[in-house]
Parts: sequence; structure tokens; C-alpha cells
Amino acid sequence: GKQVTRMTGKANGRLFFLRKLKHFNLPTEDLVTIYTSFVRPVLEYCAPVWHPGLTCAQSDKLEAVQRRAFRTILGRRFTSYEQAREVLNLPMLSHRRQELCRKFGTQLQTHSPSMLPPKGSDCHDRGTRHR
Repeated sequence: GKQVTRMTGKANGRLFFLRKLKHFNLPTEDLVTIYTSFVRPVLEYCAPVWHPGLTCAQSDKLEAVQRRAFRTILGRRFTSYEQAREVLNLPMLSHRRQELCRKFGTQLQTHSPSMLPPKGSDCHDRGTRHR
């Protein structure tokens, strides 16, 4: 709860700069680069650690920051979040977090398997009900 509030607060502060830069008529591609380099990392910091425990409301709160960024970037061309994602070719944050978790798990399994708990079958030699 508090972590998501801190992250969205910090990211919203950075959106202020994105709005200011919009007034200089930067190309859309540059505004997207600023968002993906300066704002989005705040919303994804250490995602593999906290993503599995997010509530739907917390996930929506994070997604709302990206929606505001897209509205800023596209201005009058913004009609919906879905359309903006297509136009800007950027996925939902929840999909990015899932992918970050998958990559983290794969890297952990490949490079540091001793950091993972043993597989259920490796813990004991007793049978389980479900095989």
C-alpha cells in the first residue's frame, strides 16, 4: 500500500516535467523516450519483489499514472488508454511487470539455482496425494 503510494507520488512528480516539456513541442517519439526513461522506471523498480502481492486497486493506481502520461504525450489525439497504447506501441504496466517477473525467475533459475527453494519432490521421499 504505502510503497505503491510512494511510487505513484514520485512518478506523478516526474510527469510534471513531461507536461512542461510538452509545451516545447517536442516530437511524440522524444516524449515517449522521456516517459520510458524517466517516469516508467519509478513504477517498475524492483517489480519482481512486490508485483505478486499487488491488489487490483494498487495495479490500477500504477496504470493510472501511465494513462496520464499517455494523455500528456498525445494531447488532443488521446481518445482512450487502449488506443494510446496502440499508437505509442507501449504495453500495459501489468503486462510489463509479469514479463519482468518471468525474466527474473528465468535468470535466477539459470544463473543462481541455489537461491531457489528445493523442488517439492526434492524435499522428502514421501509420496504426495497429487502427482
